[in-house]
Parts: sequence; structure tokens; C-alpha cells
Amino acid sequence: MNNINAIPKQLFELSNLFNSYGFDLYLVGGSVRDCILGKIPSDFDFSTQAKTTEIIEILKQYKLFRSGEKYGTIGVIFDGIKCEITTFRFDGMYSDNRHPDNVVFHNDLYEDLKRRDFTINAIAYDLKNRILIDKFDCIKALDSRIIECVGNGDERFREDSLRILRAFSFCSKLDFDISKETLQSISHTKELLNNIKIERIQTEILKIFSGKNPKKALNLMKRYGVLNIKKIPKNINNINQKHRIYLAFLIFDDCTYFYPKMNAKILLIKEIFAKLKQNVNIKQIRYILADLISHYKIDDIKIAIHIKSSLNKQYRIYKKIFKKIQKNQIISGYDLLNLGIDKMQIKQIKQELLIYSIVNKIKDRNVLIKKAIKLNLH
Repeated sequence: MNNINAIPKQLFELSNLFNSYGFDLYLVGGSVRDCILGKIPSDFDFSTQAKTTEIIEILKQYKLFRSGEKYGTIGVIFDGIKCEITTFRFDGMYSDNRHPDNVVFHNDLYEDLKRRDFTINAIAYDLKNRILIDKFDCIKALDSRIIECVGNGDERFREDSLRILRAFSFCSKLDFDISKETLQSISHTKELLNNIKIERIQTEILKIFSGKNPKKALNLMKRYGVLNIKKIPKNINNINQKHRIYLAFLIFDDCTYFYPKMNAKILLIKEIFAKLKQNVNIKQIRYILADLISHYKIDDIKIAIHIKSSLNKQYRIYKKIFKKIQKNQIISGYDLLNLGIDKMQIKQIKQELLIYSIVNKIKDRNVLIKKAIKLNLH
């Protein structure tokens, strides 16, 4: 696994631009890893010996993003491709277990790669000479499908404890294993996650849930006591990636790892879950669905039913009936508007018609129109 064929040609043009000023430009980290794996990254990371002032001068005709300038990073949109270019650097002490107190810029690519988190990210590609620079056995790790720290794992996680969750997000995203030594270091340092902001934790949890194999990552997290996991649904990998996060109420002791808005949505799905009863007949299911529609948004009900039926096939009947109900929804908002119903009343009346049609199995359009007129008069 040492081919790298997924690099856009524009990046070689960017390299040539830096070369014309006497500087080298290396594609680094996850950008190289993804290209080796045959994936096109959404953005590309580079390292160079050029200082930020020199990078800005070289790219003066392009739109630049300078929010990371303090840490030696300049962002640019180059020929439609999002790029971040960082000066070779040493990181100082990490007193907050997240960000270096200071950085020291230098001219050594090896030292720049040495400071990275995992060997799968400690690799560079020399764009000028078109060769891989693999001093930390990244290719071996990719071949072995293993996530391991660069150097001492305890040190890497004490520097930036968010790397603990990043190990699990890579595990899920790539469906890789985590080395025994790295898991031991996670066990030694996991309490440092208490120093990380909730927003950053949520970002990594979302990555874990949206990966190829969240079940593998979550099982390891539970085994090593990371984030107090209580239960992992056995079919979680079969659930739509966008919807997995709403299982958080089953998985975590609490949902304090999320923004209030996300937490509220998760608890809403939990409420709907509780109302989806097992071992009930079709008539009872129709009443349950009618009740849900009167209290919750259609999209939230759909999410809950999708997840519930994915976890337990006995709930697929809910999915089947709910689809049939939506298909038979024959009165539209436009129809109600043409009946002279006030715009402010349309949403409410449409919902009441749907409930009425569910409970009474009404499919006759004229019956529903008469019901709408009656509802409007009241």
C-alpha cells in the first residue's frame, strides 16, 4: 500500500509556486493517508519551511484565511481546492492538555512529523520529487489496519487529551484496530478528557457514530472506561449514519456531552421510543401513530421508527404502516388553501385530517374535504 494516485494536479501547481520562491512543499498527515487509501480529502494539509509572512507573500493573489496564523497555519483556496499550509514547528508545553502554550518554527520535516498523534498521520509526500516520506511506519500501520501513537502514547495523550477520542473516531471511520500499547495509554490518561470542552467532545462522538464501524469503537470505549458507556445496541452499524447519534440515550449514562439543542433532540427521540409498544395489533399501532402525530413532528417520528425497526425487526410493522399512512395522505396544504381555509390554520387542520384518516382508515378524498370544512368552522 504505497501508491498515491489520488492527488489533484492543482496541488503540484501549488508546489511549483512555492518551489519558484525557493521553498519545498509537502503534503502531510491525513491528506496523504486518505490519498493512499484512494480517497479524495475535503481539504489538504501541507507543511513547508516557509514562515507565515513568506506564505502570505507567495499566495498574495489568492483568498487567504489567517485564523491559525498564531500556530503557523495559513489557509487558502487554490484553484477551487481548500488548503492549509503550516510552517514546520515544534510544540511547546500543553498546560491545558489541548493546545501548545507556544510553538517554535524550524526547518526540519522529520521533527514536524514526530509531533503528530498517530503513525497513520505521521507521513509526508514530497510533491516536487513525487516520493513518500515515511519515517514512522505509516504504510505498515495502514497495511496492518492499526492505530498507534507516534512515540510514547502517554505523552501524546497528555499533550492533547482529545487525541483519546480521535483514536476511537479513526477506529470507527477506517474500521481499524487500536494497538494494545495505545489502549493502555488511553487507560492511563482518560481522566484528562474532563479538561476538554463539550463542543470538542461532541465533534468526535459524531465522527465515531458516522464511521464505518461505530460498534467496534464504542465496545473499546466501554471496555476501557471512556465516557461511561452503559449499553451498545448490537445492530448500530445497520442504522443510517445520520440517525445513529439519536441512540445516545441508550449508550451513555447521560447526554451532557452534547449541546443543549442536540441533547433536547436526543431526549425527544427517547420519548417517541417509549411510546412504540411491542406485541400490539395493527389497530393499536394506528392509534399509537395517530397519537404520536398529534404530539411530535413527522420527521422525528420517522427517525425513531427507523432506528427502532433497525434494532428490532419486530418493529418493522410500524415502519410499514407509517409509510402507508404517508402515501395515503391525499389532502395537501394547497387543497386546504383553495377551500378558503386561513393560512394560519392549514398546518393544524392538515395534521387533524391525517389523524382522522389513520384512526378511521379514510381514503376517500371527499370525506376528508368535508371534515376539513367542518374543522375550519370550529
